[in-house]
Amino acid sequence: MSSESGDPDAPGLSADDAFALVGDDTRIRILRALADADGALSFSELREQVGMRDSGRFNYHLDKLRGEFVTDAEDGYRLTRPGLRLVGSILANAYTPVEGDASETATAECALCGSDATLTYRDSLLRVECDTVEDHVWVSDLPPGARTHVDLPDLLDLGARVNRQRGELARTGTCPQCFGSTTCEIVRSDEHPAPAFDEEDHEYFFRATCDRCSYPIGGLVGSLVTPHPAVVAAYHDVGVDVREEVQLPHEREPPAVESDDPLRLRIDVEHPEAGDRLVSVVVDEAGSVVDVEESGE
Repeated sequence: MSSESGDPDAPGLSADDAFALVGDDTRIRILRALADADGALSFSELREQVGMRDSGRFNYHLDKLRGEFVTDAEDGYRLTRPGLRLVGSILANAYTPVEGDASETATAECALCGSDATLTYRDSLLRVECDTVEDHVWVSDLPPGARTHVDLPDLLDLGARVNRQRGELARTGTCPQCFGSTTCEIVRSDEHPAPAFDEEDHEYFFRATCDRCSYPIGGLVGSLVTPHPAVVAAYHDVGVDVREEVQLPHEREPPAVESDDPLRLRIDVEHPEAGDRLVSVVVDEAGSVVDVEESGE
């Protein structure tokens, strides 16, 4: 796959202009041909790969892509960085509607309580619905392209990793969807109901919203502390890789309220195989870690 960074100071296109530019099958074929190339392609090589005899018409479509998605380098045509990202979205089928009933199901374990659950993938959404507790639902937004190289049960592992990466980006102020800024806050479940949370067990959950595209991310408070080095080390010492788990024991447990004003919630991280070792992590109203204490061996 060949690319060139292009001019970093060049103004970007608006979303409407970008979609208008690629709203043509010939232009999509040009982008994919450049993505498949081992290096830069000359005009004639690129036209041959696309399969268009009319040189003038081909040049018209290529010219529409020049600058933002394609650059004309000394050795030929290459994709720019935005061009590479666009082709990645196309290959992931991120914007391709699925026709008909394309749902798939498998058995799984409820991420919240450990009971038997049903795993479903439909309309780019991976869902784990508990067979025992109706409100226990775990979801991951994955494009159809993610399904092409893994079995449905393995897709659950991928979804777990993606969710953790998105959650960490959102918690630290970056939208995983458009890379705008996010606002993260701890909210009460009775004031902001969410179908995946049991209000009787979890009084609080975290919510992050993009200030630009309004992309929402939410989760259990315990998941906020999972990336902390002390928590990662505690699990690693008993042979658990936090990146591979859909839900960890401390994430399922509701946090302890240490203070209402200002809000301070404590999450205790312990594992049956870790003896009396305990890692206690306190977060504030924005979901930021403000204190960590370790005890035991």
